[in-house]
Amino acid sequence: MTEVTQPPSQPMPEASRIRSPLFDQVLHWKTGRRQAFMGLYRRMAHAGRTLESVGKHQASGDGAWAAVEPRSDTCNRQPQLQMVECLVNGSEAARCLRSRWPGPQTFSIGIELHSLRAGAPHARFFH
Repeated sequence: MTEVTQPPSQPMPEASRIRSPLFDQVLHWKTGRRQAFMGLYRRMAHAGRTLESVGKHQASGDGAWAAVEPRSDTCNRQPQLQMVECLVNGSEAARCLRSRWPGPQTFSIGIELHSLRAGAPHARFFH
């Protein structure tokens, strides 16, 4: 399976506002750059953020930041991420991530839906 990379052509500015951070998040995760990873969230979400782990819980405002912080602590340790696909339409995006966990061939797939509106993004995670 080949990892998706940023397309060479320039997407529309609206699409670029969501596409670039989604690709950069994976890069920062892989290289263990926790501050850069968290910085992307904060720049995208200057007016707040809502995170939803579908079927589990939803958090917004400070609660959303509290949900992201522990995830970022595992940067570059586990899991190793591979972006399989990233589809962007306007200010909406869907991405498929493949996670490789430590151990003998342990993989999982996750789907994420991202909406970027008025500086208050909403993300839904199916992991």
